Amino acid sequence: MVKNTTVVNKKLQNELSKKHVIISSVLIAVGLFGVLMYAFRADVFGLQASWSRIFILFAVPLGIGILMTYLIIKTKKTTVVDEKTIAYEFSDEGFTAEITRGDAVDTVSAAYTEIIKAKRTGRYAFMYLKEDISYPVDLKNMSKDDTETVKKWLKVK
Repeated sequence: MVKNTTVVNKKLQNELSKKHVIISSVLIAVGLFGVLMYAFRADVFGLQASWSRIFILFAVPLGIGILMTYLIIKTKKTTVVDEKTIAYEFSDEGFTAEITRGDAVDTVSAAYTEIIKAKRTGRYAFMYLKEDISYPVDLKNMSKDDTETVKKWLKVK
């Protein structure tokens, strides 16, 4: 049996959006580089209309990156993080989670076969019993052997 305690807070939300923040930053950097290079070359060299295709090629990722950044910020502002603590007990067959929100305590038990999706970020593993409800597990709160055991049960890398 493996035990784990995970605190759900803003830090967890930031972990979930980290990949999207990196992608939007790369898109903005590439797009901005291309747009600025086009503007510099068009001004200095008086480029032809065919170079407008290159401008569009870089303007599209710039626009997508800006839109993604806006949506990430908007989502973070509008999403209320329900701060709670989840105490897990993992066994060979499944897990039990005791979820504490203030004075309220709920218990959820499930077999691993009931998990419809499992994924992992750098620090957390997420178990989905429904498409829109995840149970995060803080892998940094466990020993290396326990982490490997839980990852094997959840079938995540």
